[in-house]
Amino acid sequence: MAFRRLASLFLLSYLFLFGSLFSYCSAARVSSSASGKVSLALYYETLCPYCSSFIVKHLANVFEKGLIKIVDLKLVPYGNAKVGSNNTITCQHGSYECLLNTVEACAINVWPDLLELRYAAETDALQPPHKYVPWVVVDGQPLYEDYENYITYVCKAYKGSAVPKACLARSHEIIVMGKEDPAPRVCEAEDTTKRAWAEVGPGRRQMESTA
Repeated sequence: MAFRRLASLFLLSYLFLFGSLFSYCSAARVSSSASGKVSLALYYETLCPYCSSFIVKHLANVFEKGLIKIVDLKLVPYGNAKVGSNNTITCQHGSYECLLNTVEACAINVWPDLLELRYAAETDALQPPHKYVPWVVVDGQPLYEDYENYITYVCKAYKGSAVPKACLARSHEIIVMGKEDPAPRVCEAEDTTKRAWAEVGPGRRQMESTA
């Protein structure tokens, strides 16, 4: 019972936070270069636990101490999914993840057609290609495994004069991860372990395969 209550509270907090993020992403339509803001993009998938943890514990801080005023935030809910024949999409964590990715895509921006396919094309066009999720990009530069330190990169990239308190209050030294650091908290794009995949398309077929 205690675990269920905790899980419910976490889910409610997650949904509330996403409501704020989605509202901001839907309202923000001015390009980063035109506004002088730093672009901050998160490429993720809904059922990757590391993506959820990053959003709740770290990305939420974008709303603190005026940081959001210098950030052009973009959320891309696609992650390690694959596009197959007939534009069918297979998701790393099953059919429910495909559904949630689509729901969040709708919440961010209501595309008239081909919701997830647009995010698929954007994710597949990344240079360098993403290796895992969460994949955080600041002004076109991926942060790799140092994604939790995104605020430091945003502050260093900002060239304007209205420096927010979030930047004034922290050191601008970027911490480089060493070999002694623990295993990265990511969901790999290529996984050699057996996992279930769900194919979403005509007839909503489900299948299991090994990577």
